[in-house]
Amino acid sequence: MRSRRLLLFLVLCTPIGAKDVPPDIERALGALKIEDPATVPEALELLVETNDRKLLAAVAEFGARTRRPKHAILTGKALLALGDKAAAKLIAKQLKVNKKVPWRLVRVGMMAEQIPGAPGREILEALAKDRRPLVAANALRGIGARREEKSRPLMLKLLGSKRGGVAIAAAFALAHLKSDQPTMEALFKRVQRANKERVGDSCALALSRMSGAESFGNRALALLIKRSTHDSFHALVKCALRLASRPDRKLLDLALKAPSPRVREVAYDMIGLRKVKNYGPALLRGATSEHGWRNVVAAWLALRRSGVEDVLDGVVSAIGRGDEPSYWAIQCVIKDPPDAVVPALKSASLDTKDPVRRELAQRALNNVKTRRQEIRDFYLTEYAKNRAAPRSRVALIGLGNLKDPTSFQALVTLLERAKGNRGLELDVLRGLEKLTGHYYDPKPEIWREWFKVVGGKVSFDPKPVDRTANRRRVKDVKELGVSPKTEAAVEAGLLWLARHQDKDGGWNGSTYHDNCTYEEDCASSGGIRNRPLAYTGLALLAYQGAGYTHQYGPYRDVVQSGFEYMMSHQDYDGSHEEKGWTFSYEAAIMCQALCDGYALTGDPFLGDGAQRVLDYLVKIQYPGRTWRYRVRSDGTDTSVMSWILTACISARHAGLDMPEQIFVASEAWLDKACDPVPPGEFELFVPDQFKKDNRYFIDVSRDRRGKLRHFKIKTWYQPPRLYTPAMSAIGLLCRVWLGWTRAHPFCIGAANQMASHTPGYTTGLEREIGFYPYTWYYGSLAMYQMGGRYWTRWRDKCIKDVLRNQQRSGCEHGSWKMPKAQFVSGLTGGTIYSTCMAILTLETFYRYQPYLSRFELRGSTEVEEPEKGKDDKKEKAKDPKKAKEDAKK
Repeated sequence: MRSRRLLLFLVLCTPIGAKDVPPDIERALGALKIEDPATVPEALELLVETNDRKLLAAVAEFGARTRRPKHAILTGKALLALGDKAAAKLIAKQLKVNKKVPWRLVRVGMMAEQIPGAPGREILEALAKDRRPLVAANALRGIGARREEKSRPLMLKLLGSKRGGVAIAAAFALAHLKSDQPTMEALFKRVQRANKERVGDSCALALSRMSGAESFGNRALALLIKRSTHDSFHALVKCALRLASRPDRKLLDLALKAPSPRVREVAYDMIGLRKVKNYGPALLRGATSEHGWRNVVAAWLALRRSGVEDVLDGVVSAIGRGDEPSYWAIQCVIKDPPDAVVPALKSASLDTKDPVRRELAQRALNNVKTRRQEIRDFYLTEYAKNRAAPRSRVALIGLGNLKDPTSFQALVTLLERAKGNRGLELDVLRGLEKLTGHYYDPKPEIWREWFKVVGGKVSFDPKPVDRTANRRRVKDVKELGVSPKTEAAVEAGLLWLARHQDKDGGWNGSTYHDNCTYEEDCASSGGIRNRPLAYTGLALLAYQGAGYTHQYGPYRDVVQSGFEYMMSHQDYDGSHEEKGWTFSYEAAIMCQALCDGYALTGDPFLGDGAQRVLDYLVKIQYPGRTWRYRVRSDGTDTSVMSWILTACISARHAGLDMPEQIFVASEAWLDKACDPVPPGEFELFVPDQFKKDNRYFIDVSRDRRGKLRHFKIKTWYQPPRLYTPAMSAIGLLCRVWLGWTRAHPFCIGAANQMASHTPGYTTGLEREIGFYPYTWYYGSLAMYQMGGRYWTRWRDKCIKDVLRNQQRSGCEHGSWKMPKAQFVSGLTGGTIYSTCMAILTLETFYRYQPYLSRFELRGSTEVEEPEKGKDDKKEKAKDPKKAKEDAKK
């Protein structure tokens, strides 16, 4: 090995002569001799910038021999500078030398991809004809990225390959070209005769990206109805759902009457996704007479989107029935309730036994704009009948759900009348909390002062997320702790992920080390098996967290390939493989990645996939509850719920259709899973928090006397069976996203609970449950929303510890190893999981800006320190008993 390196070094040095070598060039050549991954990239950049043809040729020779993909990519600049002919000669030479080594041919293809014109195309076509799928698929990916129209005949030929990976790569490459009828016909024929499900699905996906392919949707639907007795029609279903923007009504009528329940479900989904009108009676009949829950929910979703004008009587009847039909019937009219359903909504809004049905009805009544005063009087009358009855308290919450200043004034008036009656004051306070998200002391003067400060705007909707702008701003003004070190760590982590992406576009926690091309491969730490969609979703979230999408940034092709992989594995109804206890996490992570992508880009390709995953998550949600590990599980856990709620927050800002049941059921679960606010703890009203020059780092953790409030509040995984710090962070974060202010006493108590744990690299969870990155991620997001001393202290411990443990050498450079810890039978998340979660943790600064800030933030890296003698450590040292007594009070 040493003799080979020495020979290479002599070859590199010979063209320019030892006497004429400048010191910096000599050091660069020495770096190539040593092949240190940390110094070679800079050396290559320097040698390429010299623009000396002999040095460029030497660099190109080095790149053809190296095993490191990053170095091979950098040497592509030398090839381009040498010119098409010179580069083509070097590549052709390497094709002969390395024709027996697949991974070297892949590297050659990466270099050839950068050569413009015919020379680069000819090399890629030669590689695409290789008998090895790895080489051929990678070359086809390069042809597609270059949009080589002259290679269309070759791609059409390879589309019929029996090797599934090659056929899929050919389909995706064709999707990058301009659409023409022969190509679309070839893709559609491949869909029909695909013997492997994923090949057909990928061809359907490629066809859906071509303009003018709408007619194939109706053709697919016609074939689907004919084949309704067969099970192998997933690809046709995807064609129909993705392409038929205007479905043929005759075909839809036939599909609704088909004997196969799956075909009927396709018809319901198509009517709903395309918002086809005048199908109310057929959809209501399906919603009330179908036996399978998938078809029932699909029919209700379609009815919700297509309109209920011709089936109002059936909707009113379902609202009064209760349980799941009531939930869906209310959501069918929640946006603009007609007058005919208002009486039924009034009755449902006072349901004391079913909080989900009650909340849905109250939100629907909030949208009855023409009869607001009538509804307000209805709630006030119910309250006055018997102030101690449960219906009276429910009426106050309903009044709080009427989001307008008049309802606020009515509640404050009731607060004045209840003066001295603590029970009634707290009941009114719950209505004000529902309306404003604040939990101030039940003193009318405080609430009136707050009303003046905010200018009468009693409810507040946060702005959509713009990650690229957020990242640019926090880097420019160095807000809230972002630094060159955190940004460098993010970029190194994203580069590691790009190097370990599979050729089909996904990331696999079990096989990622097969993509290593360094002399020393990454340690094999796969983690949870057979969940590549979850790993792919996490990686896409990491790229999008930095503002890189499939339309913007240096990783466009990486992200595009990841989305294509994910969408090609998505079933016709948005589902995927429903096996194993982790499938619900995988569905939620997929949903969040697609929703984030659509929110950031507005690409309808992603919007369609995101909407179908959302519909699927609604289908598998247990009526009136949230989610767990199984489809329609009657159990619930805070962890799965948090991933799905996060996705739905992105979807709501992106304008996707979101059934309110997701948010209402999540709130109802948090009411059960979270400890209550201690008696006597209220939010402190500080007018400075609402000024336009507000600093988000103003401290919210102190009482009126400037003393720290030490009370703690837990959120449970499944109360009271299991608690981990990550659950408290999730409870805090979800409450903020659902509208509670960061100064709410619940948020302060949850932040105190989080601050009591040391968020180190191998600490932060109890009972040796070894998913420490989970605590880094959710803890950082939650404490960032809190700001002040909470974020500063968390950042100083957690962020610095995460930075210290990033790998610095070899193929592992940029990744994070999974901390050694025990989970179920030693199972851990693995390297891809820990790397993605660490990157997302370091992106906290700009992924979600402080969510409920009413004005532009003017952050600070300084902590608002207390006055002399009031530091929290000094308080504990002086009189810990007194601190506990204050907390109890």
